[in-house]
Amino acid sequence: MSDKPAFSPSQLAAEEWRAVPGYEGLYDVSSIGRVRSLSFRNRYANLPSVRILSASKHKGYLSVQLCRGGVATRHGIHVLVLLAFVGPPPAGCECAHGNGVRDDNFLSNLRWASVSENAADRALHGTDIIGENNKQAKLKVADVVRLRALRAEGATQCDLARHFGISQSQVERIVNRHQWKNVP
Repeated sequence: MSDKPAFSPSQLAAEEWRAVPGYEGLYDVSSIGRVRSLSFRNRYANLPSVRILSASKHKGYLSVQLCRGGVATRHGIHVLVLLAFVGPPPAGCECAHGNGVRDDNFLSNLRWASVSENAADRALHGTDIIGENNKQAKLKVADVVRLRALRAEGATQCDLARHFGISQSQVERIVNRHQWKNVP
């Protein structure tokens, strides 16, 4: 992968390894977000060896596939780090990145947080998937401002829906600020 994180010699020297819960004896995860296989066999010497797994991006997060009993399962590295070093999440909690960077899987950057705490973090970091950041959004901020202005001038919801290519109920939600609340 071309965007592999580069680790400094001091980071590698401070790296601590722990077994991945549920995969003990098969995989370890490190405090800087690397995962290694303990059961890899060197095909040339037919000897067991350790191999650092290549991570891939899945929904913006670095992940690896772990195999147990012939079944491969994808796991987010950030979750593996917390499970190994902190333990299972408290009820209703998920993994949160302190700096908002999804591929920074250093233990010092990760914590278990409630869904609302994690949402507040995303808003603080500007990584929240709202408005134009949402790939499925049909409107831009300028469209929302224009739509609200046209409605204030007396345009009907039906005309606005047709003009902007959205439903009348969507127009109503935008005008009443149930959607696009972040747009003044």
